Amino acid sequence: CAADHPVAGGAVKGRGILNGTIDSAGIGLLALAAGKLKGSGGGLVAAVPEGRVLQLLKLTQVNAIATVCPTVGEAASAFVPPPLEAV
Repeated sequence: CAADHPVAGGAVKGRGILNGTIDSAGIGLLALAAGKLKGSGGGLVAAVPEGRVLQLLKLTQVNAIATVCPTVGEAASAFVPPPLEAV
């Protein structure tokens, strides 16, 4: 899973686990969080295996503003720190 949304400063500030279901409020919250993170130079990476949640993220196009990976391991490795700036 290739992430094009590096986490600002290379630090993960929070984590969450979604297990099984999501409703419209949850989709809205994910979209809001992804937008805010992207606006601050970061991004949202979610581990979502095949199933109903993945279908809903694609249907609502949340996967266009967040990186969606099939496993937790791939999502964790998608957090790549930005390159160090020359001093």
